[in-house]
Amino acid sequence: MKAKISMQQVYDLLDGKFEKFRISRGGGWHAIHKVDAYYSFGGIAPKKPKDIIRVRSEALVDPAYPVEDIVRQHYNFKIDENFKSFLTVKAKNTEADGTEVNEEYEGELNIDATNAFLRAMEVTNFKQWFRKVKTSISFYVEENSTNREIHCEIVTVNEIGPFLEVECVIDDPNASKAASSTIKKFFKTALGITEFEKRDWPTIIEQGS
Repeated sequence: MKAKISMQQVYDLLDGKFEKFRISRGGGWHAIHKVDAYYSFGGIAPKKPKDIIRVRSEALVDPAYPVEDIVRQHYNFKIDENFKSFLTVKAKNTEADGTEVNEEYEGELNIDATNAFLRAMEVTNFKQWFRKVKTSISFYVEENSTNREIHCEIVTVNEIGPFLEVECVIDDPNASKAASSTIKKFFKTALGITEFEKRDWPTIIEQGS
């Protein structure tokens, strides 16, 4: 689930003080640079999300880099040289309120495997359909009453943003409504947000805002 936020709301989030929630995983944040390439057969717009194969390259930012500079420079920060690559296939379903429920399969690839896989897709006529560059500040919080953990990312995508994206990883599909409730509660208590972005990233990027 995601929503457009202001720069003041970015700073409010980074303050890390939330009603009904607490920072988890030892506290702190991580700044991450991600490049996502989406492939489809023939490079045409896919009819279903599961017709897409995503190859992601990501790297952490130098942890000594000041968060104030990251925000001020619209997340154009110095990254390290140790990119990791991941192969992802997902079945995505977006509900009327903007909640995404995804069944996702992901694995890490080394350099040789990534190059071999991209070559195999080229031979089988899978071509790049869409590309996005996401820069984010990532942190985790837990709901005080349930201990349910959610992952928060303050993101700019292809220089559009900032947005707040929040997700909850669950093993039981029957827990999706409870997870969605926790996410909505965080948006409301942390930022007063009750309306969410329903467009997908390709549409947002195409429209430029």
